[in-house]
Amino acid sequence: MALAVGLALKGVAALTAALPLDAGLHMLTVGAIGLLIYGVMTRMILGHTGRALKLRPSIVTAYFLLLAALILRLVAPFLPARLYDRDVHLSGGLWSAAFILFLVVYTPMPWRARPDGKRG
Repeated sequence: MALAVGLALKGVAALTAALPLDAGLHMLTVGAIGLLIYGVMTRMILGHTGRALKLRPSIVTAYFLLLAALILRLVAPFLPARLYDRDVHLSGGLWSAAFILFLVVYTPMPWRARPDGKRG
């Protein structure tokens, strides 16, 4: 969905002055690419380490952090100049927090025994 919305935003921004030109770019990079990569990484680490494909609550929280980062980044151009930098930094902080949660939760898994008893 973020891909379609991102492309639509890029089209609207190119045809009108209603949107900043980078709104679609942020939807594509933060939304489509970022969330897709995060989803693939969470699925891959669980599957390749023999674990059930069930997300921990902390990782569900991380997905919400990524969504919040996306929303903040899309809203930033419409904020007064004095709030713009704060919003962009907050968005980046939420994005970083999501990936830190990923590291904390999933980094130990490849070094532990697989729960299904298989090698690898």
